[in-house]
Amino acid sequence: MRLYIWSLYLYPTPAIFKKNRNTWLEYVFFASYSPEFSQAIKQDNTILSWLPECQTFVDEFIRLEGRGWAADRLCDCGMAASFRCTDCLSVNLSCQECIVRQHVETPFHRIKEWRWDFFSSVTLESLGLRIQLGHDPGQHCRNPKSARNNDFVVIDTHRIHEIGLDFCGCETAASHYKQLLRARWFPATSTDPRTAATFSILNFFHLLSFESKVSAYEFYHTLARITDNTGIQPIRDRYSTFLKMVIMWRNIKMLMRAGRGHDPGGVEATQQGQLAVLCPACPQPGKNLSDNWENEPVAMRWLHSFFLAIDANFRLKCRMISTNLRDPGLTHGWAYFVEECGYKSYLKENSAVIQERSECVSHDAINLADTKSSKGLAATGVGAVDCARHKFKLPNGVGDLQKGEKYLNMDYLVFSSLTHFSTLSTINFSYDVACQWHKKLWTRVSSLPERLHFSHVDKIIRFFVPKFHLAAHIPACQTAFSFNWTPHVGRTDSEAPERGWANINRVASSTKEMGPRSRRDTLDDHFGDWNWKKVTVFGTCFKYHTAMESVASSELGQASLATWEEEITTWENDHTQRNPFESQSNEMTQAAVHLELAQQGIKDIEDGVSESLHVEVTPSILISTGIDLEHVQRRLHADIATLGQHSTDNQCTKILMRRNALQRRIDMWANIQALYMPTTPHLHSTGFITPSEDDDSGCPKSNPTSENAEYFPLLLPSEICEHSTCDPKLLDIEWSLCHAQANDALDECRSNIRLRHQLIQFKGQHIRGQGATTRARQTIQTVENRLILSHAKYTHAHWALTALSHRFSCPGWDINFQLLKKAHLRPMGDFGGQSQGTAIMSWIWQTRGIATGDNENLQECTSLHVECCKARACHHRWAEEIQLLLEEMCRVLAFLAWHAAWWETQGSLRTVDRPEDAEGLLAYAKRQAAICHGLHAKFAEKWKNVGDIVKAGMGDDTSPDQGPTLDAPPCDLDDVD
Repeated sequence: MRLYIWSLYLYPTPAIFKKNRNTWLEYVFFASYSPEFSQAIKQDNTILSWLPECQTFVDEFIRLEGRGWAADRLCDCGMAASFRCTDCLSVNLSCQECIVRQHVETPFHRIKEWRWDFFSSVTLESLGLRIQLGHDPGQHCRNPKSARNNDFVVIDTHRIHEIGLDFCGCETAASHYKQLLRARWFPATSTDPRTAATFSILNFFHLLSFESKVSAYEFYHTLARITDNTGIQPIRDRYSTFLKMVIMWRNIKMLMRAGRGHDPGGVEATQQGQLAVLCPACPQPGKNLSDNWENEPVAMRWLHSFFLAIDANFRLKCRMISTNLRDPGLTHGWAYFVEECGYKSYLKENSAVIQERSECVSHDAINLADTKSSKGLAATGVGAVDCARHKFKLPNGVGDLQKGEKYLNMDYLVFSSLTHFSTLSTINFSYDVACQWHKKLWTRVSSLPERLHFSHVDKIIRFFVPKFHLAAHIPACQTAFSFNWTPHVGRTDSEAPERGWANINRVASSTKEMGPRSRRDTLDDHFGDWNWKKVTVFGTCFKYHTAMESVASSELGQASLATWEEEITTWENDHTQRNPFESQSNEMTQAAVHLELAQQGIKDIEDGVSESLHVEVTPSILISTGIDLEHVQRRLHADIATLGQHSTDNQCTKILMRRNALQRRIDMWANIQALYMPTTPHLHSTGFITPSEDDDSGCPKSNPTSENAEYFPLLLPSEICEHSTCDPKLLDIEWSLCHAQANDALDECRSNIRLRHQLIQFKGQHIRGQGATTRARQTIQTVENRLILSHAKYTHAHWALTALSHRFSCPGWDINFQLLKKAHLRPMGDFGGQSQGTAIMSWIWQTRGIATGDNENLQECTSLHVECCKARACHHRWAEEIQLLLEEMCRVLAFLAWHAAWWETQGSLRTVDRPEDAEGLLAYAKRQAAICHGLHAKFAEKWKNVGDIVKAGMGDDTSPDQGPTLDAPPCDLDDVD
């Protein structure tokens, strides 16, 4: 028992008790010593309290299989009772006549009959129930007309029903499909329907498909199994019919929610993008911006910037299994997809245009855009344009891709969506290849159809790369297209499309098999639901508490900060000026030194002064290869150290193979080394010991007694220069390479320190659970191991420079390259546990690019300079984010108020003949207005104290405009349309 209590202490989770039923004594004993765990158990005691009653539950289930206490009772009418309804509350038995009479108004309940000593399923149709449309339930028509062949199927939530149905044949009777609609049954066709689905099942599937992404096929066959899960009775196959009804239902709902039923022009007058759900937080003149927004001060106009994110998704493919003629579709550019005919015509006219190759890194989206395989596919994916800050799909911003992510496609989609926002003066484009896409953009725009032309004159147009994608670009792009370093963008990351793809990718497998236009209609519907859900959660998605966190900009003096502030402001206003976020030092990297030495070797050969003693290996290649071999030794030594006491055979085999390969490389290198350094064979034979490095880096020391390759002394010039003569040219080469190696190692250390710090912060804030914590620790340890290797590389380079400096006159080199201890490997804001008054920043953040020996111009400390500029930019972005959030809150409330007023005017907009139709138009418009009022009131209540919170946290007198308080009439939110 004590052992088990200890196991509970190690793993204090309620899951233990779910698997071990006989632990009540242990639980009581342990819970008394762990209030936290006791509370967790109390919150999860439902299962624990149920376990003793499990047998009772089983017995009650079985009891319901029989007649129970009603076994000897007669029907209320006095007749023998043998029928029971499984969907009614009562479990009493009734006779056939009574059971039919009871279900005149609920004809889709499931009935069971007691026969052969058990309950078996029967249908109300077989018991004599007939449903009469066009009259009140229970009334009979004088001229009933049966469904064709007396065969009618209704799909409902309970099952797939075969029913007896009579249409009304009176003189004033409506058409058959209208009679079905007025009974809240959706007919499969408008001519002689024989199948219908109830509104409830279509609405249920509609919402279920949004949340679970279940396909119509899976859903329909679930209903079939509910009808009969044995396969004994064949089920009427109405799957294809149900699928068509779902498509029509979705289209009708989209039209109604956009107010097309209230427009005098009707459905046919629907304009491009009119069925899309708009983002209430984005600036939209006439809806959520003041009338004089264009006349606001220039310094505040950035608050009305429009953030637009572009991306493509190649999982949303479409197979070539149908045509537009066979699959006509219902939304012709009315929602999120562009109008297909104009789009395809433009692509066909410009099909010969070849896309330029990337001048940044090799972006597949650019270089493979013309070569992506499309065999058997009508579309290889979709391109899309999103609202970058709020993750809304934009109207007419989605289109199919025929090959890859070509500029032709993406340009058309971008400026098709921009036609709805053309009056805005500031546009921020975000695209993962924006650094290439923006080149010659306005030249390409001139070739678009005239209706898509966009005038960028007198507008502020900026281009960015999303934050997650930015690291894949070259350093120049990482500063020029960064959201972090550009003013007036807040904390926008512009990864909105990626989050949207994660939601929609779950329907990729089902939409891939649809016809082209049905697929677009389905995706339009899912995009609309995605947008609507974003509207409903606006009250909780504004993270103004997080935005109020500030970042300290620097620990330096005001003179340096003032100089850097001026540099940053100058660059923000003119990107052609010196970029303060880029290191301006002339540090030499190992790669640059290799190139310089190779070029010098070529020059020596051309001048006839080459001193190479080997046909293929020059002195520079010899030394650089030796330095590389030292690093391979360090890596092998570190990997061997990580092996446990019980390492596997595979692990040992890999280590031995690497050791053997390294030994062969060293042997070949040592043979050539003897040509340039004749004393090295003698030193090896006498067991020369390399001078020890005074460090705490864990570097492998040479060990003549060991035969392992990682301990073999390479005897580079820096190691033997004090004990033996060495060619000065070799000393010069090693000095240059070690100097560059020290620069590279310091950069690696700083990069790994920043990455480790970010991972630790992310783990503390977001990672929960044993599995996730373990994986996070493994990732942090991987970065830690890389930091250790970088530290070891620097330490060895520093030792070599120290040894070589005795042979040269190199004053001031040790100012930038100090001795690096493990205590120095800390982030910029970490002062090693010292108090604020005695805090000293680690020297690795204060190194200068040029070792001049003076210490006057502190701004030349490029690492510190860049880091402080970044900290200052981060602080400004958070301050801007607060301003943007306050502005967006005001725009959301203004949009909802406008939308409510708009709906209130729609009720009487259309003239109809019958009063009941007019009442329906007015009722629907008022219900939609009530929903807008309700959302407005909810958000206004939630944000009413935001202004005070911001003023208290930021010392700002600005508070959000709460707008008028609107009384929200009650509305049915269970069926929000």
